[in-house]
Amino acid sequence: VAIFYFFFASTWGPVVWSYQAEIFPQRVRGKGAALGTMTNWATGALITWAFPHIQAALANQSNVYWIFFSFCVIMFFWTWRMVPETRGLTLEEIGEVFG
Repeated sequence: VAIFYFFFASTWGPVVWSYQAEIFPQRVRGKGAALGTMTNWATGALITWAFPHIQAALANQSNVYWIFFSFCVIMFFWTWRMVPETRGLTLEEIGEVFG
């Protein structure tokens, strides 16, 4: 668990907060960031609620970690392929990327 926290806190954890503030056009940035924040908290709550239920339902309780690990691997490749890099771009240029 400590290893997960280390890697999450140094990679994807903070990225989601800055990324969601960048991708929305200026006219809807506040509402978009609010929706992104709400979605982030809601899915976090859902995962927190589901984890013990999934673990209890499995014969080998450590398999739940492999399930979540599999989702992380899928998300890694999805992000690599589908999420454009925004480093070094101005907000106007980012607006053009996300059109």
